[in-house]
Amino acid sequence: EQYTALRTMSLMDAAFLAPATGSRAPAAARVELAPAPQATLAGAVLATVGRSANVAAVATCALAIMSAGRHRRVARAVAAAAAAAAEDVPPPPPPFAPAAQIGAMEPLGYFDPLGFTSVGDEEGFTKLRASELKHGRVAMMASIGLVGQHFIKFPGFEKTPAGLGALGTGEGIFGFVGIFLLSAVLELAWREKEGAEPGNFGDPFGLNMYNEEMRMKEISNGRMAMISVLGIFAAEIATGKDAIQQFGLSATAAAAEDVPPPPPPFAPAAQIGAMEPLGYFDPLGFTSVGDEEGFNKLRASELKHGRVAMMASIGLVGQHFIKFPGFEKTPAGLGALGTGEGIFGFVGIFLLSAVLELAWREKEGAAPGNFGDPFGLNMYNEEMRMKEISNGRMAMISVLGIFAAEIATGKDAIQQFGL
Repeated sequence: EQYTALRTMSLMDAAFLAPATGSRAPAAARVELAPAPQATLAGAVLATVGRSANVAAVATCALAIMSAGRHRRVARAVAAAAAAAAEDVPPPPPPFAPAAQIGAMEPLGYFDPLGFTSVGDEEGFTKLRASELKHGRVAMMASIGLVGQHFIKFPGFEKTPAGLGALGTGEGIFGFVGIFLLSAVLELAWREKEGAEPGNFGDPFGLNMYNEEMRMKEISNGRMAMISVLGIFAAEIATGKDAIQQFGLSATAAAAEDVPPPPPPFAPAAQIGAMEPLGYFDPLGFTSVGDEEGFNKLRASELKHGRVAMMASIGLVGQHFIKFPGFEKTPAGLGALGTGEGIFGFVGIFLLSAVLELAWREKEGAAPGNFGDPFGLNMYNEEMRMKEISNGRMAMISVLGIFAAEIATGKDAIQQFGL
């Protein structure tokens, strides 16, 4: 075993010691060992295994050294390639700056006190700029319209007031709906080009004016127009006057001496129906001086109720004696509504009245309640009109009296007299 160990150490010395340079020193005399006793079989096996392990260890160390060198060479090559690529890549562009865009002008410069946009948010800024341009363009047209409609009226809109007051009339609402629908069609059909600046819809008229100067002017005029429209609306709400009337100007340029004096205000007390002994009777003040339209509506309602009441008063008396076929057992007066026949008759009268109401209308500009002269009686004069109003008022009072008496006694108009 001692001999085997010495042989192993000699092999390792030969593998790991570098060869000496210069003159080699004389080798030391080999030490002669005494012959080892005869090794057993187990010792021989162990010696063989030891020699194999030493050879494997030497090979492993050599492979590790070679692999480390190769990795160092690859790392140096990769580092050199990355450095060369870094020199060829241009620096990144600066972040998007809203303050550097068109629209930031003196004296305020870039004005965004609420912080709607931020550096680098180009998409958000583009959306807001498109909205600003759209509102500005609408406001520029609206400001011209609010001034021009005081002087210019389209056919069919002659009596429509200017400004917000137009929305209180049927013509104004009709015009607003028309503009709304037209705007919707344009909004859907006319869109921005992909990749173009916000608000750039091309140059359909070939003006060739889409440059930085004109874009700056458009933004400035749009902002001014939005402020102007809001001011016109606020002034109209506060004073009831449109954009031109705020300055005390009229719709015409005629001289004051050429304008005829205004007619006297409408006087309800001077109209037909004011008669002795009460004269003009309106204790609750439903009408007022100058309100001709309101008076005409009330007079038309009075005539309509009076005409219905005159027929009803005759019916309430006559139905005590006259019964239509199928209505022989139907009681007179309000009691008829407690039977099936009475309800059927009421529904029939209601539907007939609705048809007449829709088909038979007053003539434009005619007196209230004037539906013409279908029978050619030629009796529509001031005297007959006064009699109709008086009889209608009397009939309304009579019908109310008949209803009250029937509710109190359960008797119809004729039974009240014991007949």
